[in-house]
Amino acid sequence: MGWLTKMLIGAGSAASKPQARPRKPAPPAARSSAPAGALAILGGAGYPRSVVGESHCQEALSAICGGHNREGHEMESTAHLVPEPSNAFDPNAVMVMIGGLKVGYLMRDDAPRYLAALRAAGRDGEAASVRAKIVGGWRTNQHDAGHFGVKLALPWPVRFS
Repeated sequence: MGWLTKMLIGAGSAASKPQARPRKPAPPAARSSAPAGALAILGGAGYPRSVVGESHCQEALSAICGGHNREGHEMESTAHLVPEPSNAFDPNAVMVMIGGLKVGYLMRDDAPRYLAALRAAGRDGEAASVRAKIVGGWRTNQHDAGHFGVKLALPWPVRFS
């Protein structure tokens, strides 16, 4: 603070004291959409599988994370893998849901292997849960913004609890 400002406002006034930055609100907690007794997938370290189609689900991912922010997100959550045999583009499609919202699909090559593991476990057509991480979602200005992405802790071979 300059000497002229101190003289005009006063060194001890409230206006001369630095103001605390307001805290960002915490993102809303993701709701669980797994049916009771849903199968859990035992994941290894890390998140080796990427979800596809999340570019069409940016609004849902933004809602789950609480919107874009300057630093972006690395939010851990639980995803639910829901077989979608009625999918018009791929009868082996497996939808990925977080907090009751669709956030994408398993990759086309991964879906048949996952469905085969479900069948082998005697849980054909059922949903299962797996650890997930939502990444991205930064916005530093109108020209620098990152889309959201989703990674899954989905190991091969798939092991259920």
